[in-house]
Amino acid sequence: MPGLATGLTQTQVSERQRRSQSFISDVERGKRRLDIVELRDIAYLSGLSLAEMVEDFESRL
Repeated sequence: MPGLATGLTQTQVSERQRRSQSFISDVERGKRRLDIVELRDIAYLSGLSLAEMVEDFESRL
């Protein structure tokens, strides 16, 4: 999920999510999974609804 597909840097995402940059890095590298609320928040940063993000993810499988 490079750049968490937001078009933002890890630092920008971390500031908006009130998380450390290392947390965002771990998510991008698959070392940390998101809970449903965190995933929804990332979707909104991407300009997507949670449902749209899930549909996009499933279409890539």
